[in-house]
Amino acid sequence: MPYIEEKPKKKKHRFIRLIIIAGLVYGFYYGFSNNLIDLDAIAKLINLDGIKKGVANTISPAPTVAEYEQKAGTINYRNAMFGQYSKGGLFVITGGVKQVFQDKLLRVATAKKSFSGYYDDEIIVEFNEKPQVLEDDIIKIYARYQGTKKFQMTFGTENEFPYFLGDYVLVTEPKK
Repeated sequence: MPYIEEKPKKKKHRFIRLIIIAGLVYGFYYGFSNNLIDLDAIAKLINLDGIKKGVANTISPAPTVAEYEQKAGTINYRNAMFGQYSKGGLFVITGGVKQVFQDKLLRVATAKKSFSGYYDDEIIVEFNEKPQVLEDDIIKIYARYQGTKKFQMTFGTENEFPYFLGDYVLVTEPKK
């Protein structure tokens, strides 16, 4: 009996499907990361009122300063980096402003060195609006812990920081 070889079935358009899917994934990533996709319009289409573009800390109302004074803990940088705090936990943080970027974000050093002020253990705090602070101001922040988040720095490096949503900020020592 002669051996009959089965021809493998051709998988039609496999490469084209792959290109289309990759294009869609890239398009959504690029659109969301550059705020080209309007989240408010999408929320209206699917009847979600809770989505707010670019305003992270209006998801729930801000606790009052009195609530912060009663319930807030002090930050342990190591615990914050390892995500050992509950999301939304209240903290009162004192530190030195190292950078104001993207108008609403502060990079704040929280470790005080005896001879040089605040220098290390940096966190990122996001506010609803641009806080009235300058680099090198010493500030007191009332903020809610959100976990850690990666940020792209000046020279293209990506660093991970503890990430907080700031509700209040007080300049305790203005820049000299």
